[in-house]
Amino acid sequence: MKILIANWKAQNDSEKEALKLFRLYKNLSTKKKYITIIAPDILYLNTVTKSYRGKLIAFASQKMDTTPSNASLKAEQIKNAGAKFVFINHPDNKEDPKELPEKFFTAQKHGLVPILFTKEYSSDSKRFKELKQQIKQVLSKKKNNDFLLVYELGGINKNKHTKKDIEFMILYLRKLLAENIGEAAAKKIPILIGGAMDSVKIHALSDILTLNGFVIGRASTDKDELIKIYE
Repeated sequence: MKILIANWKAQNDSEKEALKLFRLYKNLSTKKKYITIIAPDILYLNTVTKSYRGKLIAFASQKMDTTPSNASLKAEQIKNAGAKFVFINHPDNKEDPKELPEKFFTAQKHGLVPILFTKEYSSDSKRFKELKQQIKQVLSKKKNNDFLLVYELGGINKNKHTKKDIEFMILYLRKLLAENIGEAAAKKIPILIGGAMDSVKIHALSDILTLNGFVIGRASTDKDELIKIYE
């Protein structure tokens, strides 16, 4: 079963709207097509998690800070809110690369599972070196090997990725993981893709056996798209 991470970003205008959307997810999750992880709007994280008593959905925080912030949460707050996962290096968060290893370690120290995003900034062979540096840097302070890796397609090569290219990049990322945490551990790390994912792309890529799931952003709050994704 593949993983579906739904990043609501800040697309809900009210608590009522967020809870209404969550009711749809509760219904869709009973299909058991995906392992569903929801990252609600940061303002409604606590409200949404506390409204759920089931076991088919897990929760993530879109952000985490190691110091107090009005726009983010600390690891203890995320844990207390009922979330199990936390985004690290999501493109929307514009995090300082130098702070990522400490954030990764802090999340794991508090029992959270990091969802590590990687992104390309070059369109040629330099992208392989960039990905290698990103992963090596962040994992330099890891506490354990419990995390998810997301290959973000929203970079400079957004419209150039073929199915064959995605399969190759998954193999390359698995190789990078093996270099940093060992081959046996690397085989157990789920690798997902994100970046403008919708129902058409997801169904087209679902037969890639080495791909463990998807991250949806805009589609995560679109009722019609969600229903198609869970079909």
